[in-house]
Amino acid sequence: MRSKPPIADRLAGAVWGHLIGDAVGVPYEFGDPMPAKSVRFGASGAHGQPPGTWSDDGALMLALLDSLLEKGFDSTDQAVRSLAWYRDGAYTPDNDGHFDIGGTTGRALRAFESGVPAEHAGPTDERSCGNGSLMRILPLALVERDLSPEELVDHAHRASKVTHGHHRTQVSCALYVLIARRMVKGRSHRRTILNESRVELRELYESGAFEPAYLAALDELEGFSERSGDGYVLDSFWSAWDAFQRADSYEDSIKRAVAYGNDTDTTAAIAGGLAGLRWGIGGIPAKWLSRMRGRGIAEPIAKRLIETTFDDYTIYVIQLDEKVWKKPKMKKRNPNRRFDKPCVYVGYSFHTPEERYRQHMSGQNDSAMVRDYGLCLREDLYRNARVSHSPEKAQAMEAHWAGRLRRRGFGVWEGRLGPLGVVRKKDPDQ
Repeated sequence: MRSKPPIADRLAGAVWGHLIGDAVGVPYEFGDPMPAKSVRFGASGAHGQPPGTWSDDGALMLALLDSLLEKGFDSTDQAVRSLAWYRDGAYTPDNDGHFDIGGTTGRALRAFESGVPAEHAGPTDERSCGNGSLMRILPLALVERDLSPEELVDHAHRASKVTHGHHRTQVSCALYVLIARRMVKGRSHRRTILNESRVELRELYESGAFEPAYLAALDELEGFSERSGDGYVLDSFWSAWDAFQRADSYEDSIKRAVAYGNDTDTTAAIAGGLAGLRWGIGGIPAKWLSRMRGRGIAEPIAKRLIETTFDDYTIYVIQLDEKVWKKPKMKKRNPNRRFDKPCVYVGYSFHTPEERYRQHMSGQNDSAMVRDYGLCLREDLYRNARVSHSPEKAQAMEAHWAGRLRRRGFGVWEGRLGPLGVVRKKDPDQ
């Protein structure tokens, strides 16, 4: 069974998955369909941008994410930040300005600039059914993951209307955030997630909580069959979903999305957010992640998002070099160690195991046991550990986990215990 990435890894994966999908798709925009195997990171083509450059899709997603983290849901603030992107290059890699903007988005931002209220700025006519709000809506599911379905859908509608007011665009955003929210919560079966989200949205619309036009637009979305990767919001939704649903990895999702041709950066950004949620930041090719521009722009925002999960604590286990067995205190704690089992360090943290291991090895809030003797994470020894929602419960879970491994014959050092073998008085993060 595929192990589920921790929530912090899923959230980081969603942000970078969206940005990288956008960047992979940028040079292929406006092109013809192609074999997925021919898609590569850093191709040359449309827009003439350096490899690793996200477009309006990524910038406006970051603008919405930044707004939600700082202000909560405030559609006026969302419009202000979007306008800062449009006029001043905010949220672009290295603040070098935008090079791509949809016609409907441009009309909406100019209307807001002239004094139209944010939630009335997005055009509502038939020609304004592009994907410009769907491409940036992901942060609602990431930040507002604990809202009721009705509140989340209402926010999706209102955030969409800042640039796109047609009911089709609002409904596409609503269904997307319901799907993504399930994945934030750790759900992974894609067909089930889609079906449950469709039923949930339909029940909300049939309940009378929203005007009848939303139910009609949902009927249109569910009945739409074309998959060409173009800029029409219904096509864009399903092209991205199908690319994601049929993929067996993050990379495969992005290549399938770009392979449709046409509006490649947006299709890949929408699919990439979902793929990043499913496979986590660790599932994104390191060679792609390392070549992204604008890390100084995106990383602080992503870090603030991850900090919203700090009440979720997980266990991690690090294998130690056998030299640690020479220490008397290790022998004293493990009198029944079996020598076919290695020595390990058991800790708990609100960081991902990977990040916590890096911190130990770099001397940041570290244990000398790991810094001096750490070899590698042992995911096979902690993947089934439960998530705790308080440091007290996490500490108890660590003690249970350490005892469990000790009974199996491992030599165990517990992060919660000081050098004298007693619980530290204050130890919020091991």
